[in-house]
Amino acid sequence: MVQRAQVLRALGQVMDPELGVDIVSLGLIYGVRVDAAAVLVQMTMTSPFCPLEEHFRKAVREAVGSLSGVTTVNIDFLFDPPWTPARVKPGIRAQLGLTGARLKSQSRTR
Repeated sequence: MVQRAQVLRALGQVMDPELGVDIVSLGLIYGVRVDAAAVLVQMTMTSPFCPLEEHFRKAVREAVGSLSGVTTVNIDFLFDPPWTPARVKPGIRAQLGLTGARLKSQSRTR
């Protein structure tokens, strides 16, 4: 049976094509559940209006589906709680310029 850590490593290979950063580092993954050969990925996008849903759906299915023992990949897109820059790994936040006052003001709008 595939392990949750293996799924997260596979998801770490899925890149946001606009930002060039993987979806795990961006904090887009809300949860991963493994039930025998079936995997459920709960994720979000930076905005409910993001046009990349189909891109992410296909890329996540391919990445997780390529793992040995996985026969089914389901993806749930969630927008509650809403994504904020605070979910981004700190080093990536700095790389994207999401630090300091800008980050604090965006976190307060939640």
